[in-house]
Amino acid sequence: MAQRHARRVGLVEGDVITHIDELPVGRLADLSDVARGPIGTSVRLRVVKRDGDVVDLDLKRQRVIAPTVELT
Repeated sequence: MAQRHARRVGLVEGDVITHIDELPVGRLADLSDVARGPIGTSVRLRVVKRDGDVVDLDLKRQRVIAPTVELT
C-alpha cells in the first residue's frame, strides 16, 4: 500500500529522500517522527531522483496503514 502512495507522487525505487521539512534525513534520529503529523497537514520532501535530479515534493499527510504480519 505504501508503495502505491509513493508511486502516486512520483517516487520510484532508487530515489533517495534527503530532507523532510528542510531537515537533513541523515541527521534525524527517527525519520517517521518527523514525517508523521496530523492528517491533511503539509510536509515537504527533497528527493534525489535516480537520474540525479533534485526535486521538492509538497505533500498532504494521509492515513497510511502499514502492512502487518501475524505470527501463529
